[in-house]
Amino acid sequence: ATAALTPTRTGNTPPPASQAIATAPVYHPGVTDLANAAVTSVGVAEERTGVDINMVTVPAARVGGRVVAPDGQPPVQLQMNMVREGVQVVFVIPTMVVRPAADGSFQISGVVPGRYAITARAASRTQIASSPVPGRGSAAQSLDLWAMETVEIDGQDITGISLALAAGLSVRGRIVFDKTTASPPERFGGVSVRLSPTATTGVSLGVSPATVAEDGTFEFAGVPPNAYRVTVTAPGRT
Repeated sequence: ATAALTPTRTGNTPPPASQAIATAPVYHPGVTDLANAAVTSVGVAEERTGVDINMVTVPAARVGGRVVAPDGQPPVQLQMNMVREGVQVVFVIPTMVVRPAADGSFQISGVVPGRYAITARAASRTQIASSPVPGRGSAAQSLDLWAMETVEIDGQDITGISLALAAGLSVRGRIVFDKTTASPPERFGGVSVRLSPTATTGVSLGVSPATVAEDGTFEFAGVPPNAYRVTVTAPGRT
């Protein structure tokens, strides 16, 4: 779902005195949209001058709502992030860690204009009850619920967002080695199996590596619907 807001001001027009403001990320030559940023080439031992950037203040918004588990109860082991979409630069980490309350409610302050994805992962009570040590299950085994909501911010507060957690999928399989080209390892403890989203754009929820049993079987729990690439890595081979 998308919550869209109508722009109320542009450029450097000062917001009202009661409006919170923040410094927006700015890219050379002074734009807030990464797609419009200029590319500066620098050669070996070259000194480049005139790469000036004017900082821009923009209205900052508050974003709030609540995360609800499938049974209607507050979620357990809830983890949340707010990720700005459309930023694909290695050195830019457009992610904010959200710290929700025990009842699943959350509020994020100082959000600059842009398009964001709010993501949530949590553990179902069934999954926690099946953990070998209560409350200490691995991320792959515990966080089997997920939710994601997209919002567009342009200076106005957004409240009342509802993220309904849903059960993720289970992905199971078995690793088999072609004995004519590679012999299986003595132990599968060093073998890693990962699911990676095939999409290179947009925001995707990550999936923790699977635990491989000694017979080569593996299982991913709580996998959000998506298209994935399966990668198996063993000591000395991929």
